Amino acid sequence: MERFLDVPPSDDSFYVNINKQLPVGTSNGLAYVNDGYGAVLKIQFVKKEWGQAPIKEDGVKPNGSLTTTGRLGEVMSESVEVVKIAVFNFLKSQHAKGTPLAHEDFDKDSYHLHVPMGATPKDGPSAGVSLFAALVSVATNKPLAANLAMTGEITTLGEVVTIGGVREKLTACKNYNITRVILPVSNKKHVRKLPEEFKRGFTIFYVKSVEQVNAVAFPSEGQSTVDFHQGLKAMDV
Repeated sequence: MERFLDVPPSDDSFYVNINKQLPVGTSNGLAYVNDGYGAVLKIQFVKKEWGQAPIKEDGVKPNGSLTTTGRLGEVMSESVEVVKIAVFNFLKSQHAKGTPLAHEDFDKDSYHLHVPMGATPKDGPSAGVSLFAALVSVATNKPLAANLAMTGEITTLGEVVTIGGVREKLTACKNYNITRVILPVSNKKHVRKLPEEFKRGFTIFYVKSVEQVNAVAFPSEGQSTVDFHQGLKAMDV
């Protein structure tokens, strides 16, 4: 093929093993591209160890910051702001329940978000769920479960909202052998309409809150897929 069509213009090796265990702070988002097809987006958060404001004389650590790169559009940039609030509220609520996932002053740390392929513009609200999972991952220093992609808009209250382009996004998962997908529960009706042969091989987790996203993305050791679904039903899906 390369002899007649030349080499591919994109770096396919960048997505090798995207369905395997990802580094801490990384998640697989799903996007609907204007050309009418789906794409997998690598969402990457890292903790910034440099450029932070010094600790004050009274020993109080100043609030952290969150910077972004990757040519994010206006709507996706707004999603990042919503995710900051949702993650803060979620982790604080876990501390209040006595099940801390991150250190108590995690919000004093600074983070940087990069969505690779910086020359490609990225926009839309459906990356909220993947942004949430990746930021929780870096804040808690825990990697997400392997073989997992996700899509869904979230609100400041931690609700997961319906998205579009379900078929196209699932097709993108097929292209990279990703078989476990998180979708908003309100998109279940769109999945039902898809042909059975198309859906075969997928395990889809329908969620309506960031608590449920966390349960799927960061499962307990030894928890089976059946346990996942039973746990989600117990959380009123």
